[in-house]
Amino acid sequence: MKDYIALTNAVRGMLEKRKEKYVVYSSAVTEHRKATSALHDLKTKGGRVAMSRLHAAENTIAQAKVKMSSAKDALRVVDQRVSAEIEKFKSQKMVDFREIVLSYVMFEREARGFQLYRSFIYHTQRSNVRKTRTPSLEHHHSNTGTCNNKSNIKSVPKRHGEN
Repeated sequence: MKDYIALTNAVRGMLEKRKEKYVVYSSAVTEHRKATSALHDLKTKGGRVAMSRLHAAENTIAQAKVKMSSAKDALRVVDQRVSAEIEKFKSQKMVDFREIVLSYVMFEREARGFQLYRSFIYHTQRSNVRKTRTPSLEHHHSNTGTCNNKSNIKSVPKRHGEN
């Protein structure tokens, strides 16, 4: 159980880190869009625009691209780690689930075997009781003449039309 808690906490931590990296990447993309939009506005503005402002906007775009690229790489690395941790968690749970099911099946098998054993003992004992009672009953019937004595059986009159 402690392993599951540790593994779950590791996955949770990785997901939080992934979220942080995603936020950094999203902000880098937003910065890049703003810088691109600012450069586009400067170029479409009529009249004279200082070259220094154009160069500054281009430098801002280049910096935003670098930031965006590094944030994307960091996000990809964290994504791979998260995927690996999740796969590890899944495989570990699958192994544990198989062990649980197998132990349940073995338990049921042993319990059923015990039931069959108890049933066998019960029926064996019942059979032994019948064997011990049967001779005395046969002896009882033969002494009274009620069972194996055909002379005591009266014939039943035949119905009309029977042969």
